[in-house]
Amino acid sequence: MQSESTNKSQKNNKRRILIVCFVAFFLLGIYFLIGKPMIAFVDDADGFQEYVKSRGIFGLLVFGFFVFLQTLSNCIPGLPFYLAAGAAFGGIKGAIICDIFATMAKHNCIPLGKEIWKRFFASAFSQK
Repeated sequence: MQSESTNKSQKNNKRRILIVCFVAFFLLGIYFLIGKPMIAFVDDADGFQEYVKSRGIFGLLVFGFFVFLQTLSNCIPGLPFYLAAGAAFGGIKGAIICDIFATMAKHNCIPLGKEIWKRFFASAFSQK
């Protein structure tokens, strides 16, 4: 009887360790595969300003999408994007653009968390 509960406990511990490792590697992958190139893009202030000006509204939407992804991921630093917005669009306009796209991302986090991650963690951990 006791060995059964020990086996279940060991299986649950292994499952938890695997989930923590998966989440850690997932977040690291997002940072290195998406975050680093995005930061490098906005780090070059002159090149970024030229890109935004040459693309018009499309450049603004691409930048907004970057802020959206940065806010959703939460493992990509946001400071370079806010500084780049100030350099490219000016302080007030850049802050408004960042706030709009960050707010859109935060409003999408709630449904994603309720639907996707809740099921994911519920299958990994017992309800107790």
